[in-house]
Amino acid sequence: MVSKQESGNSTVGTNGSNFKVFTVTFPTPFSGIPNVTATTKNDPTYGGINDTFCVTVKSVSATAVTFNIMRVDTNAPRNQNLLLAWQAWE
Repeated sequence: MVSKQESGNSTVGTNGSNFKVFTVTFPTPFSGIPNVTATTKNDPTYGGINDTFCVTVKSVSATAVTFNIMRVDTNAPRNQNLLLAWQAWE
């Protein structure tokens, strides 16, 4: 049973490399360590983007989660305004 759930969309932005560490602070802290999932989304204003990313949870606490985000289709930096959809629950 889920006692609390939070979710959101965050702007990761552009980056001069193919790797980014990105932290999301939860709007309201959890009572313990929540479960977390996330996926990247291409910026809809950048047409024809075929970038592929991998997202992993680096660390999570009751107040925030930190993700490792890496572009995996090439070693080139991303120029789009990358988005991150995330969800946390306990």
